[in-house]
Amino acid sequence: MTLVSVLVLAVVAAAVLLGRGDAPGTAAAAGPATSTATTTATATAAEQPSAAAATSTAPRTTAATTSSTVVPAATASLGPTEIPTAVATDRPDTAAPGSADVVITYAGWDAGTASVEVNAFVSGVIEDGGTCTATLTLGSTTRTVTAPAAGDATTTGCAPMIVTGDQLSAGDWQAVVSYTSATAEGRSPVTGVSVP
Repeated sequence: MTLVSVLVLAVVAAAVLLGRGDAPGTAAAAGPATSTATTTATATAAEQPSAAAATSTAPRTTAATTSSTVVPAATASLGPTEIPTAVATDRPDTAAPGSADVVITYAGWDAGTASVEVNAFVSGVIEDGGTCTATLTLGSTTRTVTAPAAGDATTTGCAPMIVTGDQLSAGDWQAVVSYTSATAEGRSPVTGVSVP
C-alpha cells in the first residue's frame, strides 16, 4: 500500500507539474495573442482618424454654402417721370393779356331804316359784360352809340350799333368800334361809311 500511495502521489505531482507547465505556456501563448490583439486595435485606431478628426477635416456644408442667393429679376426702369412735350394743334387766336382785337363785320347805310348800322365782334376774348362803342366821324362831327357785348363759342359779339340818319349829314364818314371790359380793351381799324 505504501508503494501504491507513493506512485499515486508521484503521478499527481507530475500531473500538477505538467499542469503548471502548461499554464505558463498557455499564459505565454495567451499573452502574445492578447498583445497582438491590443497592438492590432492600437494600430487600427492609429490608422483610422477619430470621429472628431473626421469631423474636423471633412468639408463642412453650411446653410450659406448650400443655400443659393435668389437674385431678383431685373425690371425695366422707367426712369424719372417725363412731362410730355406740347403737341402743335390749331387753336383759336388769343390776344395778349389786357388787349382785344375788334373786327367790324359790317358798316353801312340802311335805306330802309334811314340809319347807319355797324356790326362787330371781339376776337381772342370770350366773355360777357363788355361794352362795344361805335364812333362815326366826319370832319369835326362825331357820333357815338354803345351796345352790350356777349361771349359765344369762340368770340365776343357786339350787339348791332345803329346811328339814325337824323344825326348824320351826307358825306363819307369814318367808323371805328372800340371794346372795353374789366379784363380787356381794344379798337378796330377805321372803316368808311357813305351817307347819302
